Amino acid sequence: MYITDLLQLLIPLCSHIVLIESSAAHTDKPHNQQVVPASRREMESLENKYPIPRTEELVELPQSTQSIATTERSVQVEMPPVVARRTQDSEQSCTSDKEIIERLLEKYKSHKTPSETGVIVWIEVWVQEVNSVNEITSDFDMDIYVTELWLDQALRYEDMNPCKYNLSLNSEIMLHIWKPNTVFINSKSAHIHKSPFANVFLMIYPNGTVWLNYRVQVKGPCLMDFTSFPMDEQSCLLTLESFNYNLQEVDMRWTNATAPLSLMKEKIVLPDFILTKYDTYLKHEMYPAGIWNELTMTFTFTRRYGWYIFQAYIPTYLTIFISWISFCLGPKMIPARTMLGVNSLLALTFQFGNIMRNLPRVSYIKALDVWMLSCLTFVFCSLLELAVVGSMGAMSEAAAMRAPSSSNPAAGPSSSSVVSSPKICRHDVLQDSPHGFRYATVQTRVVPFLLVVSLQLLRLCPKVYSVIYAISI
Repeated sequence: MYITDLLQLLIPLCSHIVLIESSAAHTDKPHNQQVVPASRREMESLENKYPIPRTEELVELPQSTQSIATTERSVQVEMPPVVARRTQDSEQSCTSDKEIIERLLEKYKSHKTPSETGVIVWIEVWVQEVNSVNEITSDFDMDIYVTELWLDQALRYEDMNPCKYNLSLNSEIMLHIWKPNTVFINSKSAHIHKSPFANVFLMIYPNGTVWLNYRVQVKGPCLMDFTSFPMDEQSCLLTLESFNYNLQEVDMRWTNATAPLSLMKEKIVLPDFILTKYDTYLKHEMYPAGIWNELTMTFTFTRRYGWYIFQAYIPTYLTIFISWISFCLGPKMIPARTMLGVNSLLALTFQFGNIMRNLPRVSYIKALDVWMLSCLTFVFCSLLELAVVGSMGAMSEAAAMRAPSSSNPAAGPSSSSVVSSPKICRHDVLQDSPHGFRYATVQTRVVPFLLVVSLQLLRLCPKVYSVIYAISI
């Protein structure tokens, strides 16, 4: 009887021990930590806490749960096709860049064009910075990136099982492959940056497409026209073409995928100019050796005339205003009026020469020339007005002195015939020299008005000079 009861208690206990060990294994517990009941009471409490299910109560686990519960079963994850292909390629032996280059250049002929029917070369230019625009030498200096794309079937390596999908090479490989020999045909100077090595980027794609990019500093010509100076616009241009191959061998075109000419900065501003417009166009140029495609870039620079307002326009305004003071001094203040007129004339002449010193010597008339010459003319006319008023005043005084002596020649000099000292009062001047003062009064009111109107017209319409230029011709 006791043996039967003991067996009934030991069987559930063994089952519970197996379950506890399996659960401990799944929760990463060490296998040496086992729950061992110490007495019958502990076994009974363990049996009540973990009842053993009957056979008819067991339910079959789903397939997914069974696969997870099985520790020795391998897990298979389905990978995307691209990842699977790369994994498969990596498992196989791929060709390194060095081996590909050696195979490509083994029988490569760099002096021969890639295609007998001609090669299309796509050009794209990025403007990094405009360094300067020089009016004296009529040129501009800028840093640009030039990108060239063409297809060379001799550099195709798709069938070589490359380890990479493209080859990034340095400038030394350029010496061993064919190039279109693109040059700036109208540049004054051009060189590839070396900071600290040659800024050349070469990439070859598996289908044989060659992508060549280089950073170059180039100085090009400008078509300077100072007709509207200092409110002028200057046009500068650069022309690209293949130096060794005509249109039948190399067809150079602007890229049509993106804008062929773009700025790397939002706005390019120089101390004297601002880049306001840029454009590209293609034209065919006839040479004795054939027809060449020329890719031209045009840059339009608008002058910033703020400096000339403070250095030319405002000083000349003030100088003219100072010369007007002579109209208010009266006809008998000859020394003071002469000093004001001469000093104003010298100041304008010095100012004119200081501005023209930084410009090239051109034979045509500029807008600033008309402005400065007009100011000089007004100051010179004020000096002429001074001479006219002075001569008229002297003639009036001489006539006043002769009148008493002619009416009573025997009488001595009376108090009324004595010539008094010059008077500054405008009322006395009006009595002594009515004609001269009346003329000066008209000049005081009319001349400043005409001067202001003329200067405003010249400032707002700088091309008014064209009438003067046409008359001079």
